Formats: sequence, C-alpha cells, structure tokens
Amino acid sequence: MTALVVDPEEHRTIWAGIEVDGVRRSLDGGDTWTTMAGGLTDPDIHGLALSAGPPKTVLATTPREVFASTTAGESWQRLEVMQQFPYAYTRAIAVKADNPRVIFVGHGTTASPTVALPGSNGEIFGAKGWSVRADGAAVIPGVPIPPRR
Repeated sequence: MTALVVDPEEHRTIWAGIEVDGVRRSLDGGDTWTTMAGGLTDPDIHGLALSAGPPKTVLATTPREVFASTTAGESWQRLEVMQQFPYAYTRAIAVKADNPRVIFVGHGTTASPTVALPGSNGEIFGAKGWSVRADGAAVIPGVPIPPRR
C-alpha cells in the first residue's frame, strides 16, 4: 500500500492506493473494499489525496500522471498535468488544508520527487495554471520557495 486517506467528513470512507494494483474504497470503515478503476488507466498508484472542493475530489498519482475523480472513484479523469512539469515521475500528492484548490504534487526524474504547485489563477483540475521555476521549484505568488540545493 502506498497511500491511505480517511475522508474527514465521512469517517467510514477510506481510500487506499496500492502500488501496481489500483485504488480501493471502503464505505464501512475498512470491513469491505471495492476497486475503483473506471478511467484510471494506470494501476501503479503512488499517492492519494482528498480535496473538500466543491466538488469533493479524490486525487491519485501514478508514475506519469495525476488523476481526479469527482464521482467518489466511480470514474477518473486524467489531468494532463505532467505536460506542465520538467520531470515525468510523480509520487506524493497533498491538498493544502486551508485551501482545497491548492494541490501539492511531488515529481522528479526518479522516486525521489521535487515539489510542484499550481500557479496564480487557482485552476487545478484541467491542468491550467501549474508552473515550475527553471531550477525545478514551483511558482505560486506570495509563497516564497527556497532554491533547490
């Protein structure tokens, strides 16, 4: 298992990401699990996150893409964000606690990621607004990001 997320609003809903075996969802606190694969074209799950929205969105990273589901995992949309990044390998993903429209994605050339953030227009889904500095660090107005060492 590479990721485990409990829905903060629906505590009995649990999401599990399994490396090379997809995303599972439990609606009963982990007693039973269902594979959620509709449109998730790569089962090599590296990270999961939940954005409160609206709409509530489940996010999953695979080695070369970020996927989103606004249908509780019933269907997934490829976000095409990797076209915006200089590196093609994703790992971790997290949602900013005080702003569910800000998503952090760890990416790099190998399993050791750098970090990318969305750009200033706030568009996360649909891959608009993502930007990365020339040194590989991401750009977001008003947030200082130290240079890579």
